[in-house]
Amino acid sequence: MGKISGRRLWVQLAVLVCGLWLAATAGAEGFSWPEPQESVPPEWPIEARCSASDVNLRNSGRIADSKVVGSLQFNDLVYVKKVHQDDSDLVDGYPFAEIITDKGRKGFVNLKFLTNIAADNTRASRFRAAFNSGAFFTFNSMLGAFDERSGNGYTPLSEEEQNEFSSVKFKIALGNYDAWSYCEELNKKPEQRAVKVVKPGYMVAGLQVGESMDADRLAQFDKDMQNYGWDPAATDATGKHLWNLNGRRADGQTGPINGFGFHEDNGTIKDIFWCIYLVE
Repeated sequence: MGKISGRRLWVQLAVLVCGLWLAATAGAEGFSWPEPQESVPPEWPIEARCSASDVNLRNSGRIADSKVVGSLQFNDLVYVKKVHQDDSDLVDGYPFAEIITDKGRKGFVNLKFLTNIAADNTRASRFRAAFNSGAFFTFNSMLGAFDERSGNGYTPLSEEEQNEFSSVKFKIALGNYDAWSYCEELNKKPEQRAVKVVKPGYMVAGLQVGESMDADRLAQFDKDMQNYGWDPAATDATGKHLWNLNGRRADGQTGPINGFGFHEDNGTIKDIFWCIYLVE
């Protein structure tokens, strides 16, 4: 029996593993909402991936009355927000679900073409989905998440905002003035540096403007953020709570690259914000 070189053996093992993965995923069909966990808020979305190519993304779960607003490709990451079990059409027994993609596109897709990612349904995986399905760091993703912009374009910053966002030149209203995208202009296009949500109705990281924030909830939120890799950075007399995400910056050094936080007033969330830190 001849000898097999180390390189050839690794190639054969790689082919075998790839084949097993393809065999497992090719037959995978359909998304299922996991069993409720007491520690996981039921309104937090769930991560899933598309299991087919050119899957229609619709503006409702009724096929005859809906329009195709986009498509999903194999392995696209989405966040399932709500399964419309009783008020959507069925495809091979599967209902439609309301989703948002990791690029901020919203719509309805049939669960037959999605597969679960986190089968364990842990609080950590659900918090990650709750965070990433709302906190988008690019302008086009935020525009998609809010469907539209308001007003006639660029709005100058107030003096307070100029102090808060020193590198930003203007802001763009999202939705019905529900949030602001703070931008610079690069190559005649808005380059988002920060976002501030100022009205109720948009959930990000499990929070909404107008909700109450007591000491117990703040402690749990801080724990969730730290479990996701964000470090507490500041709490001040103005009601500002800030967390930073560290990483490799443009200057090659390791330091804060993103910030996330909110302001509270008498125990009520006044706004929610996130930003990109620039190297001076």
